[in-house]
Amino acid sequence: GKVGAEGFKKYYVYTSNVDNFFRRAGFESENLCEIHGCLSRWIPRGSEDEHELPTVHHLPEEHRFKVDPQTFLLEGEDMGTAGVPLHPSGSGDALRPAVLMFDDEYPPLLNLLKAEQDRYQAWEAKMEEELSGNSSARVVILEIGCGTRVPAIRQEIDWVIKDCQEKVGSRADSQGPRVELIRINPSDEGPAESHVTHIKLPALLALAEIEKELEHLADS
Repeated sequence: GKVGAEGFKKYYVYTSNVDNFFRRAGFESENLCEIHGCLSRWIPRGSEDEHELPTVHHLPEEHRFKVDPQTFLLEGEDMGTAGVPLHPSGSGDALRPAVLMFDDEYPPLLNLLKAEQDRYQAWEAKMEEELSGNSSARVVILEIGCGTRVPAIRQEIDWVIKDCQEKVGSRADSQGPRVELIRINPSDEGPAESHVTHIKLPALLALAEIEKELEHLADS
């Protein structure tokens, strides 16, 4: 990610995935908002403190659970020997994944996710400020594999585009639209709009083609 004035990073990852993919790929956590949490992060259970921000315990990449391949049940004499992370105090209490389950209202987890959302919202406000204050600045949103079955990401994209267009308008200049959405999806195109470019390819192939084109432009 490029860095602008005052260390402002010019990218942010906003994802509903919980598989730790972006962290493993090397994206920095301060520019990553995992709206449903992350399976590599575990937190203590049992607190009802509505203001508590939990201590996060990170599972190493090589961590494995002991699971019976036939029943998909944990194997082991207890939670610890089955690979379930335990509280480091030695109490034997199992930690829980920092992932939002259905109807999950665990206060420390909600506080953790809200802290990430607040950091993202602060970044978005700075991005919009830079966009409106610099006539050559542009925003490109790269949407990868988002559908409408779980619409949270597309809704956020719509809101970001609306906010940006309110700052700079929706009309294109000589260089094209100031706010552009590149939608990578082999099937779900969404509505046709002037600021949307739809790439009807699988994600990896599309990203490889984009990188190839950027290299070509850099050499020309």
